[in-house]
Amino acid sequence: MLSIDKVSQSAIRADEFCEEEMVGGDFEMGRSDKEIRINGFDFLYLMEGQGIQPDAKTFALLLNQAWRFKSVLDAKRIHGRILKLGFEGELSLGNKLINVYRDLGSLADAHQVFGTMRWRDGVSFRHIIAACIAEGRKVSALKYFMSMQDEGLETDLVTLSHVLKACFGGSVGFSFVRQLHGKIIRLGFHIDLAVGNPLIDLYAKASDIIKARMVFDELGWRDSTSWVAMISGYAQNGCSEEALFLFSQMQGSGIAPTPYIFSTVLSACAKIELLEEGKQLQA
Repeated sequence: MLSIDKVSQSAIRADEFCEEEMVGGDFEMGRSDKEIRINGFDFLYLMEGQGIQPDAKTFALLLNQAWRFKSVLDAKRIHGRILKLGFEGELSLGNKLINVYRDLGSLADAHQVFGTMRWRDGVSFRHIIAACIAEGRKVSALKYFMSMQDEGLETDLVTLSHVLKACFGGSVGFSFVRQLHGKIIRLGFHIDLAVGNPLIDLYAKASDIIKARMVFDELGWRDSTSWVAMISGYAQNGCSEEALFLFSQMQGSGIAPTPYIFSTVLSACAKIELLEEGKQLQA
């Protein structure tokens, strides 16, 4: 519980002050046995009024509070104080700002922060690529990823999963997907669902059903999305019998079929029946 007396204790460092006063994710002030929740910027104003200067860690906590309150206005006001006090060169704060602005839907501000950062790391690029995906700007996401590679920054699983999302809809040549898949294998991420599931879907849509099945088989474990992607991939590529066989395997694995899977399997059954009828007519 925050008390005015406690604020006035000059021995308390800014980051300790913030951490000690976070109760249940909110800053609270005790007054007449009532709890009054205050937002991050008002808390900053109160701190500075008591002569306690914020540091980078303090600002990170305050931005978290703006995120909890879902307040773009608070984030911008705190951002303004970051600039005024000369903390704009802090890499961790730049990354935090991009992420907060992205989550709050203020994507233009996320891009503005990224564009003015003195230094960037893999986290910076991960956040801005995610912002592009949120906007539906797939080409921009891919350009940021290429810039990240040009700067020699290593990528991670989350970034690669975002980049794969940008590959749908014909926004990139399929040779790029194959190169990306190779990178995923080299980094040892190929067994993870976050990249495996979209790869199955991408290969199936490109009619490379053999490669799609290879990705499926290499997964460390499979969820319903994995099975759906592979079964529908078979069905879309005219492999109806394979789709039905995999459907029976899915049921044996304990995965409950979805309505979409049922419709896909029924479509596959219809194609097999038509094929059999065609054979009988030719006989």
